[in-house]
Amino acid sequence: MTPPHTLPRCTRHQDEETGLSCTRCGKPYCYRCLSDAPVGKQCVDCVAEGKRTQRRGTNLVGNEDEQIRPIVTPVLIVLNVALFVLTAVQAGGVNDLRESWVYDNGSMWQVAVAGDQWWRLLTSEFLHVAPWHLAVNMFSLWMLGQELEPLFGRIRFAVLYLLSGIGASVAIFLFSDSAVGASGAIFGLLGAVVIVFIRRRQSLQPLAMVFGLNVVFGLFIGNVSWVGHGGGLVTGALIAAGLIYVPVATRKLWQTINVVAITLALAGLAIFQYYELPRFECSPPGERTTCVLAERN
Repeated sequence: MTPPHTLPRCTRHQDEETGLSCTRCGKPYCYRCLSDAPVGKQCVDCVAEGKRTQRRGTNLVGNEDEQIRPIVTPVLIVLNVALFVLTAVQAGGVNDLRESWVYDNGSMWQVAVAGDQWWRLLTSEFLHVAPWHLAVNMFSLWMLGQELEPLFGRIRFAVLYLLSGIGASVAIFLFSDSAVGASGAIFGLLGAVVIVFIRRRQSLQPLAMVFGLNVVFGLFIGNVSWVGHGGGLVTGALIAAGLIYVPVATRKLWQTINVVAITLALAGLAIFQYYELPRFECSPPGERTTCVLAERN
């Protein structure tokens, strides 16, 4: 007598017989454990393994996920606003923020940097002179950050922003006297947008209008550090180019090399100017900043 034919049992549900199997591993599975695949059906384990090993597409800077929620941008905005509130409280109002010791000790001043207060190259990009100054810069940061942070990724975007601000400060240290504000970093982001547009072969006409509006606005309000804006613009463009125009196979290596090279170039320019300027001795941090000429050792 021929024994009755029996079906194999589901790999995950041993109490169920099944005539189905995974097209990838060949193991028997019931209909609940199988999902549609490009060819046939696959079990949940093979689907998960396929997702884990599948090569994800990257954009022009090597970022795998352009759908990320911007985090660096709002953090930078909160930091700028918090420091403005702090300086206003210390100054007793917004009419003259120079009375704040944070503003006084953090603003970009060529003489103070020549007096060994190097931190001003960074801290000055987080200080602002008035509410309108803060509002314009933070609005610009929000608009640009919504596009650039998902494109570049959070770490690359943070590096782009911070180094652009430092590049603006180095330009002021080389060719000007003093300034504060995130404008240099903002112009660095604009420089990055220019490189992105060129790489994508998009028309630069919209950007020309943005730059034109900034020039008109600067001429209208006066007291704008065009040197700082230019330094930030050039630095941001160079960083973006160093992140985009690299070999795909060794992208991360060359991106790191380019960013380090730009950082060292900025440091070299600052050190060169430091030894070109007269030696100054400045009051300790926290006190009202005063600097006097001194002999170099």
